[in-house]
Amino acid sequence: MCQCDKKFFRVRVRRGNYSAFNGYKFTSSDYSALHCLRCGDEWRTKAEYVRKTPDLREAEYEAARDLRQINQIYYVQETIY
Repeated sequence: MCQCDKKFFRVRVRRGNYSAFNGYKFTSSDYSALHCLRCGDEWRTKAEYVRKTPDLREAEYEAARDLRQINQIYYVQETIY
């Protein structure tokens, strides 16, 4: 789990998962899959804060992914030069 502020957390899969073991069909679970919009970290948890965490929208995921890629490019450029 990342150390970013919880306002960046989004729920990817709430109280379940899609496992190859189950043929990629939704399976109910106590755990939810979360994603951090800021750092891109992903983890599963059954913590109470998940109830108040909003669901991840595809547009948010794409925007966060693009921003991380841009940040990585700048980091590499600064390291090289």
